[in-house]
Amino acid sequence: QNMKRSAIIIQCLVRCNIAKQELEQLRQEAKHLEQKEREKRDLEKMVLTLKKELKYAQEGNEKSIMEYEAIVQNQMKEIQSLKEELANMKYDMANKDKKAQEE
Repeated sequence: QNMKRSAIIIQCLVRCNIAKQELEQLRQEAKHLEQKEREKRDLEKMVLTLKKELKYAQEGNEKSIMEYEAIVQNQMKEIQSLKEELANMKYDMANKDKKAQEE
């Protein structure tokens, strides 16, 4: 009877130790998974940050392009004005030459 009880107690202790080892293994796996989850969240935050930076960079480039286009348009208008002014000056000079020849 005592032998049987001792065997049952030993079996319970062995199972208890096995359960403790499995529990410890599960805790270690849980810590590992938590670490992986933190790394995943960190990477997701990094991706969002990079996407925002890329968006701002693209917006900045678009803004710069629009600004340069506006500058080019203004320069084209200025060139056109100068051409017109030059044409008027040539016309005025031609008229003055004509009047001088007539006199």
